Order: sequence, then structure tokens, then C-alpha cells
Amino acid sequence: MIWEWDGKRKEFRFSKELITPDVRTYEQMKPVLYDPLADAPSVFYYMYRGLSLPEDKGLFASQKIRYDITVMPAAAIGGEYIKTKGHFHPVKGEHSYPEIYEVLAGEAYYLLQSRKELLAAHAIAGDKVIIPPDYGHVTINPGEGTLVMGNLVSSEFKSDYAPFLKGHGAAFYLLESGWVKNPNYKGVSLHVGPLHTKKVFLRGEGGLYYLFRENPKRFAFLNNPNFYFEK
Repeated sequence: MIWEWDGKRKEFRFSKELITPDVRTYEQMKPVLYDPLADAPSVFYYMYRGLSLPEDKGLFASQKIRYDITVMPAAAIGGEYIKTKGHFHPVKGEHSYPEIYEVLAGEAYYLLQSRKELLAAHAIAGDKVIIPPDYGHVTINPGEGTLVMGNLVSSEFKSDYAPFLKGHGAAFYLLESGWVKNPNYKGVSLHVGPLHTKKVFLRGEGGLYYLFRENPKRFAFLNNPNFYFEK
């Protein structure tokens, strides 16, 4: 394992190096919460961006790919499971940039939202989930333990949080009591379960970081969204 999370000290190490995180605070999250006035932790999750082993820095730079790890301790805020803020990616050509996540510890729901639908993909440790082009996304920790997830994404753009801020979150909230529709959205349906019609789960043995290192060409679609739709 090349990463280590100390939950008591809130310390994260990558290849034994102590890394300083970006943090997502309660004040930043309030606009997207089901109950923005509920008691909540001051920090929702920790983001460690641009990670690599010293010998791999040149590879990631040349491929214009970034590897990040996000750590999200379990919590419920006003009955809503803790989640990420949610964002979309900008368009390159005809489609927006995709992204790949891997659950390293814990469990997650990945909400993939387009204009008309919301797909909820449940993932456990070892699962690798692709955020397809043209979908925004939110990640939820519905478990009792800390969610740790890695991701591969193009280093060529900045994320757009505005659509989820405008909608006060995704089209549905996941509460301890179940899914609840967000009244700020009209005509968006929710599909929870196996996503047979979408190329969402990336197959392959081994961790995402090492899969990229072994065959970076396999991930060329992260910088070329049209490649995602090719067979």
C-alpha cells in the first residue's frame, strides 16, 4: 500500500511522505446540503492532489494526467450521508472530460448526473468507476467507516461547481431513511443499481495507480473524450 490514513491524527501519507491536504469545509458545503442548518463537522473531506512516486512524476506530467486521493470520514448531516460538493467538467470538442475513481477503503455511491437522469453506482473497495463524458458527479459515503478513494483525471482543466450550487446539490439526496428528490430539479429520474446500459465500471486487476503506470495509453480517453465512445 502506497498510502496511509491516520484517522485519529487526521494525517495522510503517500509513500511515507506526510502530505498537506486541501479541505472541503462546512461553509463551502452548506449550499448543496439537504439541511444546511444541521449540525455538521467543520471539515467534510480531505483532498490530496497530484500524487505520484518520485520515479513516476515524469510519466504523469507527460500524459497530462493527475492522480488524487480523497478521504471522507463517515458522518450524517441532518440525516443526510456525507458527500462531496459535486462538479461538472468542461467540454473538449463534442463532450466533457471523463474521470475514473477507485474505492481504496470503505464504500461509496457515485452519482452521475446529466440533464435528464441521475445514475447511482454503488462501489466497494477495489471497484473502479468511470464518470462518463457529459455527466457531473457527486460521491456519497453511506457506510460507517472512512471512505478513501483515488482518481485519475486530466490535468488540463478546472472543475465547474456552479451547476450543483445552483441546484442546491444533485437531483436526489441520500438520507439515512432513503433517497429524497431535490425539489429544485424538474424531470430528472433516478436509477439505482447495476448500470448495464452504461460503460461505467473499469475492469482490471490491481490498483488504478499501477494500471495507469503499466499502460498509460489505456487511459488516453481522459484527455480525449471522444475515445470513450470508441469500441
